[in-house]
Amino acid sequence: MKLFKYLCGVDERISVFADETEAYERRTEVDPTFHFLPVQIDEITVPGYKIISEADDASSIKNIRDLLDVQGQDGNWNYDPYMLGMYNGLECASAVLENREPVYRVAPEKWLSAQTLQGEPEAGEIDTPNDVPTPTIDPNVPLDDEFEGMDKPALKAWLDENGVEYTPQWGDKRLRETARAWVAAQNKEGNANE
Repeated sequence: MKLFKYLCGVDERISVFADETEAYERRTEVDPTFHFLPVQIDEITVPGYKIISEADDASSIKNIRDLLDVQGQDGNWNYDPYMLGMYNGLECASAVLENREPVYRVAPEKWLSAQTLQGEPEAGEIDTPNDVPTPTIDPNVPLDDEFEGMDKPALKAWLDENGVEYTPQWGDKRLRETARAWVAAQNKEGNANE
């Protein structure tokens, strides 16, 4: 690896690349404005000396190992398939840096996320935190469904108007279920008082 100086007006940056071609092609990684502005790229040399730039493998290995330790804790790696993939990716990186064979984990019989969810969230939604009860609706009871045609802003407005608590990141499906559960609870409460 070689040391390069980037000069754009009075702005000066230093970076490390394999050769002049790579230094030019990857100039926007040094400073994004170097894509739009003319920049002078020169290799830094010291006559009579060879400048060698090497990665600090010891700190890289420690950083990856620390991440792997956190990701490998129960509740992280076995939460869902994405988190297992994250663990196995870190294990692969750690094994490469430590020059050993990776020891991958396999999927558990049941993901922790499956134990806390009731139904699947829609794409882009977050699900209910564990400490917030999930509304349940009896699927055998027909609904006068005023909520089916409502979009997310309309559902939020209705919930706000009726003082119903919800999480702003919920999607249409979860908001609709919450509104229906609130109406069902009000109807049940009304029937109990009669």
